[in-house]
Parts: sequence; C-alpha cells; structure tokens
Amino acid sequence: MARGGKRVVLIDADLRKPQVHQILGIPNQVGLCDLIQKDMNIVDVAFTWKGKRLAVVPSGNLPQDPVDVLGSLKMVQIFSEMRSVADVIVIDSSPVLLSDTWLLTRRVDWVLMVLTSGRTRAGAAQDALDQLKRTNARVVGVVLNRMPPSQAYAYGRNQYYSSINRISNDGKFAKQKPSGRKRDMPLRRR
Repeated sequence: MARGGKRVVLIDADLRKPQVHQILGIPNQVGLCDLIQKDMNIVDVAFTWKGKRLAVVPSGNLPQDPVDVLGSLKMVQIFSEMRSVADVIVIDSSPVLLSDTWLLTRRVDWVLMVLTSGRTRAGAAQDALDQLKRTNARVVGVVLNRMPPSQAYAYGRNQYYSSINRISNDGKFAKQKPSGRKRDMPLRRR
C-alpha cells in the first residue's frame, strides 16, 4: 500500500506478545502504550520504515492490563488523530479470541483474519469467525500464513493448481476440492 503511494501507519496493538518491532528490526522502548499512558505525540513513538510513506508504531512498554489501555478514551483519540494523517491504518492485534481484540474490532473499518498453516485448527478459526460476526465486525478476508510451498501450489508452465478454503456466504469455512483445472497465472521469477 505504501509502495502504491498511500500513507500507511502500522500499529502493533498486540499488548501481550508484540512482534512487529522484532520482524521489522526497530526499537521498542517507546510505542503505543507510552502514547496512551504518557503525554507523548505520535511523532515521538513512530518510526519511518523503508521510505516516507510507512510509519510504524511499536507496542512500547507493555501494560499490566491491555484491556484498560485499548479500551481507553485516549486510544479513541489516537485513532482519530492517526486517521487524519494516514490513508490506511493497519493494526496487528492479539489473537481474536482475547478480549483486547474485541475492543479493537469496534474501532476499525474491517478485519482481516490471519491463520497459521498447520497450527490454527478449523474449529478455532470457525469460532473466531462466529465471534467476529456476533460483534458485527466486517471480515473482508482471511490470510493463511506460513504455508509450506509444497502445499500451496503445484505449478505447471505459467499455470497452477490450487486447493483452497473459502468463507461461504453464510460465514462458514468451506473446503473446496481442487478441480484439477488449470488456471492461467503469470509467474514472476525472483
């Protein structure tokens, strides 16, 4: 999104096991929690990452009770302030079954669920999706990460076969059997 010209803010709101700072290799001495609990500005805690269009706000010093922090009026003010300076705000949160995440779903435009291949069980994913629906969260998609390449695709000459899971219209996960049909897909060499 940032490469496409959008001003993007990435916020690490996982106040239990934050990882954004580790993945991106940025400091985590100050961040979202400090912004909420202390008299700081966004510019004091945000890091520009790989260009001027992506700002990253790490979690910072973790609170004893993440729910109090994420449910605070100050958090609402911070989101409002960030919306005025960014085209897109991406929030990394705790797993969806924790109460912290439910607070965030009330403040976001949409939710993109991230599931881990080989680790997230279908029943747990379905429970999370059901809970999101009960809170009227707008789930726009699911990302399956850490999928071994051998399980993701079987490539042919500029074509691929795929076994996919989808969310049906009734909000249930539905496994689709591979059709064996080739689909045109250009391959990019890296």
